[in-house]
Amino acid sequence: MLGHRGCRLGVIYPEISEMQALAIFEAAAEVQKKGIPTRPEIMVPLVGFAKELELQIQVIHKVAQEVAKAKKTQFNYMVGTMIEVPRGALTADEIAAHAEFFSFGTNDLTQTTLGMSRDDSGSFLPAYQELDIVKANPFTSIDQTGVGRLMEIAVQQGRSARPEIKLGICGEHGGDPNSVKFCHRTGLDYVSSPLSAFPSPASPPPKPPWPTNHPHPKRKRRKPKRASKNPPGAENKAKSRRQKRSITRIVNLYGKKKIPFIFVYPCFSIRQNHQKNPEFF
Repeated sequence: MLGHRGCRLGVIYPEISEMQALAIFEAAAEVQKKGIPTRPEIMVPLVGFAKELELQIQVIHKVAQEVAKAKKTQFNYMVGTMIEVPRGALTADEIAAHAEFFSFGTNDLTQTTLGMSRDDSGSFLPAYQELDIVKANPFTSIDQTGVGRLMEIAVQQGRSARPEIKLGICGEHGGDPNSVKFCHRTGLDYVSSPLSAFPSPASPPPKPPWPTNHPHPKRKRRKPKRASKNPPGAENKAKSRRQKRSITRIVNLYGKKKIPFIFVYPCFSIRQNHQKNPEFF
């Protein structure tokens, strides 16, 4: 997750940020045209220096003005950042001068703080837990004395520079009860939780095929089939006649009286499509 990515990519290649901002504001304009109020919250990732965010905000404001002029509308939007690197947390007061909200990217903040990668941490973290080096998997539950301390510093400094700043987290830690309690104590405004953290409703047990207050029913012996008195092939002919009568009734329902057998079954979808789209044929 280190290297030339996140806001660094947008600083060196601002056209990438322009493209993404253009997509956001054009979509917002289309939604507003339908009478639906929108308030996009644009989050710039991996900010460690206030100047990085400042440059990206300039690009976002420029695109917003251009789209608003072209679409003859106005936008109500917010621009914030993800706190994912320790320097961003330690200089949160400088970053809050430009950001309207912080979202702690606890997955990456854990990696950059501990110098561990989620890709191979499973090869040694179980042993670390057995040796009491860590109390829990830091990628599942927030390391409150390390990563958590950086979050507390960022909250204090961010609110000192911008008292109304909106604060929250996004990541896997939002599904951990201990992490959620820590975020509440720290004073965050929201927690973004993954869907997998919510328990699925338990399905009811399957019902037995017989009442539970009765014993298992005995199986009835099947009577042997009587020999048919009809001449050979009569049963098949009778079955064919029944099928033909059923098909004729179905065809009459759809307004066609004489259609070969092979075309009857496709008739349902074709007829329905034709009713929905007169140009189908």
